[in-house]
Amino acid sequence: MYPDRIVELVRAATADVFETMLNLEVVAAETSVDSSATNMTDGVVSVIGLAGEWVGTGVLQCNADLACTLYSHLLSLPATEGVTADVLDAVAEITNMIIGAVKNDLEDELGPMGMSIPTVIFGRNFTTRNVSAQGWTTVTFHCGGSDLHIRISLELHDGRRAARAAFSVGHSAD
Repeated sequence: MYPDRIVELVRAATADVFETMLNLEVVAAETSVDSSATNMTDGVVSVIGLAGEWVGTGVLQCNADLACTLYSHLLSLPATEGVTADVLDAVAEITNMIIGAVKNDLEDELGPMGMSIPTVIFGRNFTTRNVSAQGWTTVTFHCGGSDLHIRISLELHDGRRAARAAFSVGHSAD
């Protein structure tokens, strides 16, 4: 999948969700295509899988302060206790809206896709890794004083290669 098309769709979906659902201003910033599969981070990462003839992953990543702001704007409630389960649920729902909109637009070009339920991780100094050879298309946004990163990795499904990559472990036959 062409990174320029993914960037276009991510920018449109994110702007729409922030305007209509959150009433927050978001400003598109830099984009990158990163073949590196490892990303060191602090904060909140929400991951959602995509499946069909094309397979991949969509990710929303932000710091704890922005996660609380997103929660507050989505539910019109203050996030007075920091990052709670409710804050993580709100981030998951926002991920579902943004990546879901991108998926819906991509289906016109790539065929039907399914989407998993988001998994949300919160912590400090952890690493995420994508085992895809494709790498990430990353679109960064500024919201208030924080950055929001939307990452998409998509590749044409090849079950044989995917299975080998997922289960390849070194061992010797005795």
